[in-house]
Amino acid sequence: MTTSDDTTVLIVDDEPLYADAHARLLEERYRVLTAYDGRVALDVIDDSVDVLLIDRRMPALSGDEVIETLEERGINCRRIMISAVDPDDDAVEVGVDGYLTKPVSGSELEECIESALG
Repeated sequence: MTTSDDTTVLIVDDEPLYADAHARLLEERYRVLTAYDGRVALDVIDDSVDVLLIDRRMPALSGDEVIETLEERGINCRRIMISAVDPDDDAVEVGVDGYLTKPVSGSELEECIESALG
């Protein structure tokens, strides 16, 4: 898949500073949406979202729970987990296409997105 302005990335993080910073890093290359918690993400996401960048640990609804709900709904997008902690062995079981540890640079985000899109 060739990425361009028609690739939609949904960034989900309960810390607006992180979500907004990641959005600024990506908005020149992708169509970017943001949500500040998992419940809002589930309201926003649909088949138009190509890549989900999601914080793993959030109050109310974790990144793992959001991904599980997406699978139940049959929403098929690339999933990249972003967390302040190194991944546990169970991160693979969650079904993600990439895992980044905060803080991340714009080039790391783009590289991970491009890799996930194949």
